[in-house]
Amino acid sequence: MKPFSERNQLIVGAVGLAVTIAVVLGAINYDRLPFFNQGREYTAHFAEAGGLMPDAGVQVSGFQVGKVTGIELDGQSVLVKFTVDKSIRLGDR
Repeated sequence: MKPFSERNQLIVGAVGLAVTIAVVLGAINYDRLPFFNQGREYTAHFAEAGGLMPDAGVQVSGFQVGKVTGIELDGQSVLVKFTVDKSIRLGDR
């Protein structure tokens, strides 16, 4: 195996830059990576969801524990899909 001093510095630099960019993008989008998903998915029906947007925070006792993942109309109600950290226990109602 060649030592780094004998390798093409352009290729070593390009590989290092690509790895650094991949790590930074992975850190920025950590919560969106499917294999690092640390939440449970829930759905709830609401009579009114004015002002609620996707990616809004889900709070339990004032602490943010998840995010809204989707909002859609379901007849006369609004179906809201959201995730909550696995360590938080929500009831079935």
